[in-house]
Amino acid sequence: MANIYFRGVWKVHKVLLNTSKGPHSFFTLMVKKMQEKFKKYWAEYYLILSCVAILDPRYKLNYVQYCFTTIYGTPALNFVQTVLTNFKLLFDEYFKNSKFTYSSLADSSNVSDNDPIDFSLHQLN
Repeated sequence: MANIYFRGVWKVHKVLLNTSKGPHSFFTLMVKKMQEKFKKYWAEYYLILSCVAILDPRYKLNYVQYCFTTIYGTPALNFVQTVLTNFKLLFDEYFKNSKFTYSSLADSSNVSDNDPIDFSLHQLN
């Protein structure tokens, strides 16, 4: 569900940006206040929402790049690079932990020293 949430939040952000540039002063003032609150929320959650969107095969990194570009223009590259760097760190941590888990499972197998066949198979691994 979080993958769909990124798209919804991005749409809200885009509407706020477009409305703040509109000709109606009443809406502009109201939207400016909303944008302040939204920016605080967005700063806290854009990273995790972006990583989840990247994992969704329908969206991937290109979609996240597109969304950031429509919101920020050229500075979007900084946001995308931050997301990509953190995504790689997350993957590296996952990989490191999964290797540890796999080796722990292999070391803790139920091999009996009394059974020569089990013991010799364990020696091969």
